[in-house]
Amino acid sequence: ERLRKTKNGGVANKLPHQVLRRNERERKRVQQVNLGFVHLRDRVPQSTSSKKLSKVETLREAARYIKHLQDILR
Repeated sequence: ERLRKTKNGGVANKLPHQVLRRNERERKRVQQVNLGFVHLRDRVPQSTSSKKLSKVETLREAARYIKHLQDILR
């Protein structure tokens, strides 16, 4: 059995299969987030740089592009 500390300082038992399931869920969640960033990068216009944007840069460029589109509509 695996022991881990809880948020309130206690100790909780985690069975190996529970840990494996939790880790797998987290891997899938991270994959989905990363896939979302890939799709967002594909839809945000970039400068001529072929460098892949970081997640933060992608969010900034997406916000800038949304503002640009809003300005066009005004």
